[in-house]
Amino acid sequence: MAKEVGVVLRLAGGNAWVSAQQNSACSSCATRESCMTHGPKAVEVSALNLAGAAIGDRVELVCESGPLLRATFLIYLFPVLCLLMGAALGDWLGQEFGYDPALVSPSLGLIGLLLSLAIVRSRGNRLARHAAYQPKISRILVKAPPPPRLSNR
Repeated sequence: MAKEVGVVLRLAGGNAWVSAQQNSACSSCATRESCMTHGPKAVEVSALNLAGAAIGDRVELVCESGPLLRATFLIYLFPVLCLLMGAALGDWLGQEFGYDPALVSPSLGLIGLLLSLAIVRSRGNRLARHAAYQPKISRILVKAPPPPRLSNR
């Protein structure tokens, strides 16, 4: 289970927008520069507000490992597998039916890749609506101080 610490920026329904600091694992990530950052080290994410956090609270975010691994497979490995299967099918069909495998193989590989990207987009949008695939606020670490009272003089 992945855990991060962040601060609640705003609330929207049952979700909270949390500014989480990138951790040491981010420094070795190849995509750290293209990550959805808002500033040099902060990432803003929407999380299910299971702990009832308020704006300004310091909270712990958790992401379950199982759904995270399934989403990683869908995004990274599935398109590559479809590309390779399309290319292998194109090579076999080219040889079987007397076409040039050097033309059929890349063509079917590209078609396999494009179809996989359409499936990833469709399936990803559906999975994003499930609570298992969303980060959750598991607990409040530090409550925000109450806003100052305005005195009537």
